[in-house]
Amino acid sequence: HTSTAPVRLLLIDDEQGFVNVLAKRIGKRHIEVRKACSGFEAIQIQREEKFDVALLDLKMDYLIKPCDFGMLIDKIQQAVSRRR
Repeated sequence: HTSTAPVRLLLIDDEQGFVNVLAKRIGKRHIEVRKACSGFEAIQIQREEKFDVALLDLKMDYLIKPCDFGMLIDKIQQAVSRRR
Protein backbone atom coordinates (compact mmCIF):
# COMPACT_ATOMS: atom_id res chain seq x y z
CA HIS A 1 0.00 0.00 0.00
CA THR A 2 1.50 3.34 -1.05
CA SER A 3 0.52 6.68 0.36
CA THR A 4 -0.09 9.67 -1.90
CA ALA A 5 -0.31 13.30 -0.95
CA PRO A 6 -3.84 14.65 -0.73
CA VAL A 7 -5.18 16.90 -3.45
CA ARG A 8 -4.85 20.55 -2.40
CA LEU A 9 -7.83 22.78 -3.18
CA LEU A 10 -8.07 26.57 -2.93
CA LEU A 11 -11.71 27.46 -2.30
CA ILE A 12 -12.55 31.11 -3.07
CA ASP A 13 -15.91 32.72 -2.27
CA ASP A 14 -17.01 35.86 -0.46
CA GLU A 15 -19.81 34.07 1.40
CA GLN A 16 -17.91 32.78 4.40
CA GLY A 17 -20.71 30.54 5.66
CA PHE A 18 -20.91 28.79 2.30
CA VAL A 19 -17.12 28.43 2.17
CA ASN A 20 -17.05 26.86 5.64
CA VAL A 21 -19.81 24.34 4.87
CA LEU A 22 -18.32 23.40 1.50
CA ALA A 23 -14.80 23.11 2.93
CA LYS A 24 -16.06 20.78 5.65
CA ARG A 25 -17.85 18.54 3.14
CA ILE A 26 -14.93 18.47 0.71
CA GLY A 27 -12.49 17.81 3.53
CA LYS A 28 -14.33 14.59 4.36
CA ARG A 29 -13.12 13.26 1.01
CA HIS A 30 -9.47 13.54 2.09
CA ILE A 31 -8.93 16.71 0.10
CA GLU A 32 -6.86 19.41 1.77
CA VAL A 33 -8.88 22.64 1.57
CA ARG A 34 -7.56 26.18 2.01
CA LYS A 35 -10.19 28.93 2.13
CA ALA A 36 -10.07 32.48 0.78
CA CYS A 37 -12.92 34.95 1.16
CA SER A 38 -11.75 37.41 -1.49
CA GLY A 39 -9.77 37.48 -4.69
CA PHE A 40 -7.07 39.50 -2.96
CA GLU A 41 -6.76 36.89 -0.20
CA ALA A 42 -6.60 34.12 -2.83
CA ILE A 43 -3.67 35.81 -4.58
CA GLN A 44 -1.83 36.25 -1.27
CA ILE A 45 -2.35 32.58 -0.38
CA GLN A 46 -1.29 31.24 -3.79
CA ARG A 47 1.95 33.23 -3.56
CA GLU A 48 2.91 31.18 -0.50
CA GLU A 49 1.33 27.79 -1.20
CA LYS A 50 0.84 25.38 -4.09
CA PHE A 51 -2.57 24.01 -5.07
CA ASP A 52 -3.77 21.33 -7.44
CA VAL A 53 -7.08 23.01 -8.17
CA ALA A 54 -9.07 26.13 -7.36
CA LEU A 55 -12.82 26.47 -7.04
CA LEU A 56 -14.02 30.05 -7.14
CA ASP A 57 -17.10 32.21 -7.32
CA LEU A 58 -16.76 34.40 -10.41
CA LYS A 59 -19.58 36.69 -9.26
CA MET A 60 -18.05 37.89 -6.01
CA ASP A 61 -19.02 41.45 -5.11
CA TYR A 62 -15.40 42.55 -4.93
CA LEU A 63 -13.70 40.26 -7.39
CA ILE A 64 -10.15 41.15 -8.27
CA LYS A 65 -9.28 43.01 -11.44
CA PRO A 66 -9.37 40.85 -14.61
CA CYS A 67 -5.58 41.06 -15.02
CA ASP A 68 -5.08 39.79 -11.45
CA PHE A 69 -7.61 37.01 -12.06
CA GLY A 70 -5.62 35.93 -15.12
CA MET A 71 -2.46 35.88 -13.01
CA LEU A 72 -4.19 33.72 -10.41
CA ILE A 73 -5.32 31.22 -13.07
CA ASP A 74 -1.81 31.13 -14.58
CA LYS A 75 -0.27 30.41 -11.16
CA ILE A 76 -2.75 27.62 -10.51
CA GLN A 77 -2.12 26.08 -13.93
CA GLN A 78 1.64 26.16 -13.30
CA ALA A 79 1.15 24.43 -9.97
CA VAL A 80 -0.99 21.72 -11.55
CA SER A 81 1.57 21.19 -14.34
CA ARG A 82 4.37 20.75 -11.81
CA ARG A 83 2.29 18.21 -9.92
CA ARG A 84 1.88 15.93 -12.97
